[in-house]
Amino acid sequence: MSDEVQSGADLAKFRPLNAYGYSKQLFDQYACQQGILNRVVGLKFFQRLRTNEGHKGEMRSLVHKAYEQVRATGRVRLFKSHRPDYADGEQRRDFVYVKDVSA
Repeated sequence: MSDEVQSGADLAKFRPLNAYGYSKQLFDQYACQQGILNRVVGLKFFQRLRTNEGHKGEMRSLVHKAYEQVRATGRVRLFKSHRPDYADGEQRRDFVYVKDVSA
């Protein structure tokens, strides 16, 4: 979360692009209401690889997109950056095996 976000009013300004983003915004708003926003971390697991993801279009997992690109062209196209502090392809993602973070 950005250092500029200080209050629930700030959080309410955001307009998530989908229901998943909205659920994550609700977590942030709850943490703010409880006065713990600066002491908690909400992990947002969003890159789950599943079979039959093709119907999701652009919302399918990064792994699925990369697999389809490699199959079709032999290459993976990196993401365009929309932030001036990151050049194209410099974005980073972490991949975690679900059993490593669950009981």
